[in-house]
Amino acid sequence: MINEKSNMLLVTRREKIRFLIDYTIKQIILLNRLVSKSINYYTSQLSLLTSQMLNRLVNSFSLVNKANFLVTSLVNKANLGVLYGHKGGV
Repeated sequence: MINEKSNMLLVTRREKIRFLIDYTIKQIILLNRLVSKSINYYTSQLSLLTSQMLNRLVNSFSLVNKANFLVTSLVNKANLGVLYGHKGGV
């Protein structure tokens, strides 16, 4: 009888340990999924922000080029005016 009780206690301890191991593995899997989703989300957000920043940078360069073209045109007109004797340039 004592042997049976100790065997039953051993079986229940083993079951508890198996349950805890299974539960821990499931929690690790869930945590891994959550971390993976978080990494994917933040990576996509970072990619989107980087793309937006690059687009703004390209737009800024475009504006600088337009301004440079306008200034160059004005300087050329002023130089032509000086060349042909018009006072005041433009």
